[in-house]
Amino acid sequence: MIHTVIHAAVTAVLVAPFVRIWPVLLAPLAVAHYLIDRWKVAASPARGPASLGLFLADQALHLAVLGLAVTAAGLPLGAEIIYRSPATTGVLYYAVPYVAATFAGAIMTFQVAAAFATRAEPVQWLLPRLRVEGIAARGLALSLVLFAAPVLWPLGALPFVLRAVADRHEPGPWLEAATGYGLALGLGVVFR
Repeated sequence: MIHTVIHAAVTAVLVAPFVRIWPVLLAPLAVAHYLIDRWKVAASPARGPASLGLFLADQALHLAVLGLAVTAAGLPLGAEIIYRSPATTGVLYYAVPYVAATFAGAIMTFQVAAAFATRAEPVQWLLPRLRVEGIAARGLALSLVLFAAPVLWPLGALPFVLRAVADRHEPGPWLEAATGYGLALGLGVVFR
């Protein structure tokens, strides 16, 4: 429930400048978010590939609901939107891939670990040390893809390789490395 309230508050702050009817959209968005998350928690097994499949379905449903809200608000999907100033717009534009790669990437890495038993205790990815390390690694890889020449992009894989070597006693460190680097690389290419 707290997660849903935070989601609604952030949504309100970000959409209020663009959508006059944002108060009307906020309640249905919050309810949909809560129901989707509740469904995922109730339906998802704790481990195994089905847990990853349900997580990805959950994320697709969240994006579909946001897409419906954008359409209902009458915002043009293909148009560029300016948020108060070009500088603020630029910051928000790059905030999307950084938030997705760093924080959402932590959840994705955990989901892959739980789905494919890449480590004895997948919950290790939720502990501060590995979470912060992963956030930094994905942020570095994303920064290289967004702002550096493509020849330098492979340097972003270095922290993932080092983590995989350090975790070589675990069952699947290379799959975790590929997940983290792949997510950062993919987001970087989309937002470049």
